[in-house]
Amino acid sequence: MFELQLLEQNKAIDQWSYLALNKSSLVSVAHNPSLFHFYLNFLSLSPFYFILHFKNEPVGLLALIDIGGKIISIPHFSGGGILWLKNNEIPLNEAELILHLSSELNDSKIKTGFYQVEITRQKSVEKSLPTIEVRSFNYLFGASDTNKTVCLIHLEKQEKKQFEAFKSNLRRKINKAEKNGIHIRSGGLELLEDFTQVYNRNMHRIGSPTLGKQFFKSLLSAVNETELFVAYMNDKPIGGSFVMWYDDYVENTWFSTDDVYNHLYTSFALHWETIKWAINNMAHQVFLPSAWFVEHIVGYDIKTLNNTLYFPNNGYIAVEGSCSGLKQFYQWIFLMLLFPGPWKQKLWYIPMGFLVIHLTNIFRIIVLSVVVMNWPQHWDFIHEWIMRPFFYVVIFVMWVIWIEKFRYPKKKKTISKSV
Repeated sequence: MFELQLLEQNKAIDQWSYLALNKSSLVSVAHNPSLFHFYLNFLSLSPFYFILHFKNEPVGLLALIDIGGKIISIPHFSGGGILWLKNNEIPLNEAELILHLSSELNDSKIKTGFYQVEITRQKSVEKSLPTIEVRSFNYLFGASDTNKTVCLIHLEKQEKKQFEAFKSNLRRKINKAEKNGIHIRSGGLELLEDFTQVYNRNMHRIGSPTLGKQFFKSLLSAVNETELFVAYMNDKPIGGSFVMWYDDYVENTWFSTDDVYNHLYTSFALHWETIKWAINNMAHQVFLPSAWFVEHIVGYDIKTLNNTLYFPNNGYIAVEGSCSGLKQFYQWIFLMLLFPGPWKQKLWYIPMGFLVIHLTNIFRIIVLSVVVMNWPQHWDFIHEWIMRPFFYVVIFVMWVIWIEKFRYPKKKKTISKSV
């Protein structure tokens, strides 16, 4: 038997995200803990999210979904199985851990939620278990299904470089789609009707069951990291893409085009629009105010294109996904949730910290812009060793203020006089 500890859900989601997003290797949309609510509330399944510990240190993350008589990691998405955080000498391999935890779910009838699990050496599982399906890129349990393919592209940091990296025939088809009059819209629920119209028609054509509009609507509502793309010809929807992302991993999770219009290269237009969005999206909210300040307040005559600031001296700053401050947001909320203090104060202090981190990020871009113009030879040093650590100095100062003012506030001294 493993030692399982039920965690408070909101804190566990933040802890899960902090661990996943601070991992150096690939993290897919399947690892997004927001899917927990989607499985529980819309699909009425039983999700169990395990934060695996070994020798009191977190070493892995695993989601198992009980669909009644069958356990899947995880339904509707690729990239299930264990997301390893550390290469500790754990006494059980991935398949053994999943078998033991599935046995635990089968025997204990524990309630759905997030659990901390301390890994210990276990005897082999000999009793019968429900069917287990792991949608992983690794071979587990001696079985595999080769009918599904996942294509990964490591994107360039700039849209122009990415386009140039494509083969000439692919670039030709993308340009041809634009000349053919295909235009793309991106958004959320307002595009759902058009997306499902194309998706349902295409699924029926190939004889595959559809997931239904309510499925996608619930997913859009439950998970913030979602975006719809719809291709139009003369205002008629002819292609659609349901995009999800987590950290810097972006996935075209559901994709359909109307075969009547495929000769116009609809799919090429949709994929390229998604790729451009993936390159530019994550850091755009930092780029816009930084560019405005540098141009209108600092007074530099800059050009902007694709989240990049170009300066008169031929220098440039590319505001990339890693510049978004997302990692620092998670570090801040994780620190504040774990550290004790009055919740009445945390309710406003945590959001204020987000604002401070965002403004710090903008300030960082502004300072680096000044460096580009005046001391370009020192840019790398200032970027890596001064402005990047500056983030953590700000977080530390906010933490110290919390300690001094709210966690352990100094009591006012009272002086009594005797007459």
